[in-house]
Amino acid sequence: MSPSDTSPTKEPDTLDESSVVRFLETHPDFFANRDQLLMSLRLPQPRGAAISLMDRQVALLRERNVENRRLIEDFKRNALRNEGIFQSTKTLVLALIAAEDAEAFYAALSIGLRDELGFSVSLLFIGEESTSINDVAHFTRSEDMPGYYTTHFDTQTTYMGPLREEERSWLFPMEANETPSSAVVIMLEQDPMTLLALGHPEPGYFNSQLETTLLTLVTDALAALLPRFRPSTFRE
Repeated sequence: MSPSDTSPTKEPDTLDESSVVRFLETHPDFFANRDQLLMSLRLPQPRGAAISLMDRQVALLRERNVENRRLIEDFKRNALRNEGIFQSTKTLVLALIAAEDAEAFYAALSIGLRDELGFSVSLLFIGEESTSINDVAHFTRSEDMPGYYTTHFDTQTTYMGPLREEERSWLFPMEANETPSSAVVIMLEQDPMTLLALGHPEPGYFNSQLETTLLTLVTDALAALLPRFRPSTFRE
């Protein structure tokens, strides 16, 4: 029998990186009573220097704290922005309700949607003539309506997405100095057809993910009030 046959059997070393990771994940308090071991551990840095595990933990916590503060600030800014949008929308709806004549009604529409909320605005009455009532309300001939919208509004009440040049010039004839790249177009009435168009310079601003609760509030108010202020030549 050779010496190797009588030597104790050596167990294979199966400890690997994943085993250590799993152990530490299931024993997060492993270093609680092992201060000396914790202090002796070192982590390599990109620049070659090494720091202790505790220093690395402090650094990670500091980084997370900075990120959490950034998220909180973003949340606060969004909350303030949403509050501003809500207040502007509320003011617009109240102004539309309080309007005593068509001039005040269309002025409230222009101030609320364009000046306060920052949209390009157009209220389109689809009929037999083409002329502007004021800076937001227009008559437009049905034959001038872009073919895409003619087909779309046969079955749908809302369009939301990017604008082609033909659509931009038809929807916003008074916006010579503005270049809306996306729009939402809402059919307020089907017969006679009346469309509200809101434009925004960002190509992807109006999309299926956009929160539309306040927009729906405005359009519902418009649809309810519009018969009172529709131009007399456009009444049924």
